[in-house]
Parts: sequence; structure tokens; C-alpha cells
Amino acid sequence: MPAALRGAGHHRLVLGAAGLALLLAATVLAALAALTEHAVEGGTQRRLARDPDAVIAVLGDPRAPDTNTSTAPTPADGSDADRRSDADPASRDARASGDAPAAPGIASASEPGADDVDTLVRAAVDRAFGGVPHHTWSALRAPASRSAELDVIEVDGHPRDDVRLSVVALEQSRRHTDLVVGRAPRGTGDGRTLETALDEVFAADLGVRPGDALRIRPGSGPEVTLRVTGLYRPSGTSPAVWAHLGTTTFGASDSVALVPRPALLATPGLAADTGALWLAVPDADRLRLADIGPLRERAARFEGSDTSRSVFRGAPSTTTLTVTSRLDNALDDLATPIAVARAGLYVPAGLLAALATAALVFTARQLAEHRRPALALLAARGAGT
Repeated sequence: MPAALRGAGHHRLVLGAAGLALLLAATVLAALAALTEHAVEGGTQRRLARDPDAVIAVLGDPRAPDTNTSTAPTPADGSDADRRSDADPASRDARASGDAPAAPGIASASEPGADDVDTLVRAAVDRAFGGVPHHTWSALRAPASRSAELDVIEVDGHPRDDVRLSVVALEQSRRHTDLVVGRAPRGTGDGRTLETALDEVFAADLGVRPGDALRIRPGSGPEVTLRVTGLYRPSGTSPAVWAHLGTTTFGASDSVALVPRPALLATPGLAADTGALWLAVPDADRLRLADIGPLRERAARFEGSDTSRSVFRGAPSTTTLTVTSRLDNALDDLATPIAVARAGLYVPAGLLAALATAALVFTARQLAEHRRPALALLAARGAGT
């Protein structure tokens, strides 16, 4: 047996303790690293879920949607985040109430591929997300321009100076709202009157409650009556969706009057100035840190893309689509919080690693000092070390 090993045998307890301490430190460091990444990921998910800018929006031509195709159920788009089937009771209820994800049908029925616009948009969004879990919600908004709203008419026939609103048919609106009082609007309307649900704060400002009626003035056509059937509170899980239903001028989303899709399309004055939107938001609870960089790049590319290629894949179409994305900016904004969170959690891990290294060096020095007299004696006798 080598002399070094024979000498080490006298210090096996010290060496064993040092080895055990090193193993324990390595285990704790590995656990801390895993916990750090988990904590950072959880914080990132919560921050993104609250961010109203975490959305990719596809805006349709502000021409009136085609009423012949708008009430047909949307074909499955293949995304794992918002598949719907006839076996799903919620989907059946949504279709019955006019909340079904019908293709907005923003082009004429004679246009090639008009019935597939919704499917094509959702497929393009799926490609942009690249497998990252997400939801895509469709909506119709009147007026089509997000910088405009509709006048609310006083009893004397004059528009109110202090309040305006937009009329929105939102896909599966019950998932985005909490009904406070009354019931959800339903029916197809008669072309002049349709049911609506208002934000509870907005309704309080107007001084209306379920059973009351509002008159609004569309950009074209006669006045339209909105009969209030319920008051809602926006769900806290959809801030990005609500942020894009308001106006770009004021950013307000509480002045949104929710109506059934069939009723909106059956009201000529509103349908004549209706725009289609598809709002795609990531499923923040299932977003991984490794997804952030690639998703940011794909979202930025999708925003600057030619929709004739990115959406219609070169197929002929006269439908005009515009892609806007704030998602890449929202993901960019996560870089600093992630770095700060990692730094804060890696400090104790670094201190532990430094402590383990110092203990190992100290043990080695003590062993060397302990062996020095024996080595000197061996050298004096002419023996090798």
C-alpha cells in the first residue's frame, strides 16, 4: 500500500467528515438551484398573467362580417389550448347563447376560402406560438376602429358628453366575466333592439340597472336600443383580452357592452361598422423559462409578416388582416425581473458553495500540517515521501 494511503488511514475520520460535508453541500446546492429556477419561473408566470400587453392581436378588415357564415361553428384549429367539441357542455351552451367561436367571416361568402379565415388565423397563431400553450379568442367589435366609440343618446335626442361605449360580441364571454346581477344577454335581436350586459362600474356611472334601456347612435343607420339584462365584472384572468376590447385612445375597457354575436350581426347599423379581432394570449401557468426567448422572436416576426403568406400561405384572398403584437415587448420586460430574482436567490447558494470550498481547503491544510513532522522525519532518514 502506498505510504500516502497508509498515512491517510490515520485521518480517516477527518477525511470522512470532509467528504460528507462536501457531498451535503453539493446536494444542497443542487436543490437550491432547482428551487431557484422553480421560484423564478413561478414569478414570471404570475407577472405575465397580469400583463395587459401579453397578447398577439389579428385585426380583420372593418367591413361588415358575412352573416351567412358568422354563425357556423368554427372547425377545430388544432391548438391544444382552446379545442372545443360538441361533447363539451360549455361549448354547447356557448353556441346556444351566441358566444360560440364562429368564424367572423369578414369577407363575402363568394370569396375563395372565406369560410376558413378563422381556421387560417388560428393556425397562423399556433405557428407563432410554436407549441407554447395559449388561448385564441375571437371577437366582433363595433365600431371597427379601436380609436372610436359610439354615442350614448339622451332622452332629448342629444349625445351625452361624458360617456361613450363600444359593442362587443366576445367568444365564450362567460369565461371572461363574472356575472354580478341579472342574466347574460341572448337572442338575435330585431335589427333595432338587442340585449346587452354592462360592466357594473360603467352601469353605475350611467345610472342603469337590469331592465333599463340605452340608446346608441351607430356610424350609419338608425339609433339602436340596448336592453340591459345583466351586469358583469371582468375576470381577473383575462387582462390582455379586456385591454384590447377598449379604445386605443383611452385604454378603457369598462365601457364595453357585451352582446350575442347573432344579435350584433342582425343589427344593420352596427354590422356595417364591425371589425373582427383574434386575441391570442399565452397560458402563463404552463409557460417555461426556456420558451421565452424563442416565443419573443416568433411573435416579433409574426407582427412584421405579410399575412398573405403567414396566414393565407399564398392562397388568393382579398381579406385584409393586420397583425399587432405586444407579446414580444411583454416578454422583453421579463428579462430584468428574471435576472434580479435569480441574483437574489443565487446569493445564498454562492455563499454555501464558498463555505464548502473554504472548509475543504481548511481540512486539506490541516492534514498537510499534521503530516509535516512525519515527512520531515522520513526525509531525515533518507526515505521517500
